[in-house]
Amino acid sequence: MEGNLEHLRANYSLLVNEKNKLQENYSILIIVKEQVQEDCSFIVEDKKLLEENYNILDKEYIQLQTNSRILTEENNRLKENYGSLTEDREALRRKYNVMLLKVPFLDKYCPSFCKVKYLYLYLIDYRRASATSSELTKCSCTSCPDRWETFNSKCYYFSTLDKKTWEESRQYCANYGGHLVIIDSEEELVTEKYWIGLTDAEGEWTWVDGTPLKDHR
Repeated sequence: MEGNLEHLRANYSLLVNEKNKLQENYSILIIVKEQVQEDCSFIVEDKKLLEENYNILDKEYIQLQTNSRILTEENNRLKENYGSLTEDREALRRKYNVMLLKVPFLDKYCPSFCKVKYLYLYLIDYRRASATSSELTKCSCTSCPDRWETFNSKCYYFSTLDKKTWEESRQYCANYGGHLVIIDSEEELVTEKYWIGLTDAEGEWTWVDGTPLKDHR
């Protein structure tokens, strides 16, 4: 009987120890569970933050695509504007060169006020083409000297003096700031006996400006 009691006591002691271990393990599991729950909360928050960042990045990507398209369109417009400005510059350069040719005539045949107005209006003619002609009519400028004829914005002089050789005629024209006529069109052909600016002195027909005959056909 006493042996059984000792045996029960020993078993009871083992059970108490097992219970304590289980209680200890349970407490550990509770702590682990709380830690896992806390980690899970952090993960959920991180997930939300990642989703927010993704949405922000997605919007920024869409905005970048929009900006890229706008920049591409702006670049194309700038290229077109550059082309237009280049054409305007070339047109202005041509007008400037023509204007330089007209300056000696303006000095001779235009009052100072009209000369300044003429040069100004001529330079802006590509923007005020209609205004130029009407404004110039208010000035008493003449595009050609007295007894010269105007045709296609050029001045022609038909001499009534004694007949001259070709060389004498060329020098006569040069003395008056001109040259023998260079025929660029059928309208410039003359049926009377006048010298034209064509010579074969070098063995090939060339105009007085040095260009071959074929270039003016």
